[in-house]
Amino acid sequence: MIAIGIIAILLVTGIGVGVAASNNDSGDKGIDVVDGVGTKIHFDKPCETAVVFSKYIGEAMILMGGSDKVVGTTSTIKKDTNYSKYYTNAKDLGLKTVGDTVISEIIKLKPDVIFSYKSSDNTALKGTGIPVVEIGASKIVEVVDDITVLGKVMGMEKEADKILDWFKPLYKNFEKEKEKSKTTFLMEAWSAKEQISICKGSSTAGVLMKLAGMNNVYEEAGTTGSYIYPSAGDVIPKNPDVYIVQTYNANWDKEQIDAYYQKIINRPGWSSMKCVEDKKVFFISNDIMGGIRSVIGAMCFMSFAEGDYSSENVVKMVNDYNKIANTSFNPNLIISY
Repeated sequence: MIAIGIIAILLVTGIGVGVAASNNDSGDKGIDVVDGVGTKIHFDKPCETAVVFSKYIGEAMILMGGSDKVVGTTSTIKKDTNYSKYYTNAKDLGLKTVGDTVISEIIKLKPDVIFSYKSSDNTALKGTGIPVVEIGASKIVEVVDDITVLGKVMGMEKEADKILDWFKPLYKNFEKEKEKSKTTFLMEAWSAKEQISICKGSSTAGVLMKLAGMNNVYEEAGTTGSYIYPSAGDVIPKNPDVYIVQTYNANWDKEQIDAYYQKIINRPGWSSMKCVEDKKVFFISNDIMGGIRSVIGAMCFMSFAEGDYSSENVVKMVNDYNKIANTSFNPNLIISY
């Protein structure tokens, strides 16, 4: 029923890639926005070029038909198999660390604006003299405000509204907190390190889990940060019914995922945990945990909370999203063991 409902909405709405840009706030008054950390920023006119440090802002620019306005972005976006063809002309600025070389490259690119998601590097970025707008559209609760700001800054308000016209009706399913599921869940964030990284309620995935009514056994763990780093032995008493690994595009390879699963079950004592014995270990792409497609992830998680672990609904939803957005994003975003 969830899948049928979302497809019905998808078929009667449109995102519309490549529609002509417009901006109601342009002209003599200029454009005034407030970014994700409350900073007020004024632009005399819509920006023509941008540097983007956020994966989900990068996706929004694709849907708005504005990826050609991005002159520089991260390796995460440049090498993402879903995004790369839209960013062939954007300079690869590397990963997250903003050092002197990256600052120098940004200055050479002369962008009108930098979109950076609450990064510790923003002091250095602001030192370029280029306006820095701190938005990421990462957590599902940030999408409406951040995409609205993005549309205003880039002079593409109509395009931004088309994205939000698709997003908002689906998000209404999660505006009221769901009753917590009796099934217990635990989500690990993929890491090349041996250290176990668990998503708390304040993480992007954690917010999504809570909205969907999932019972995250580490939801309230610790007092700071979005992740907790327990030992393998500390996790065993939690004995979750379902174990999820948040996986990234760079690791979305069956051979790599198989190896990661073996690493999980080879942790001392983990093979006897309920989730492993019941074959309820899932690898889910972060493509649907943040950004515009987070509503698809939320629908998926709501199904999980209700005991439906089928990946077919997600495939259908992403395929319909692709038809409307004129994209070809991979719809196979769940692998189960």
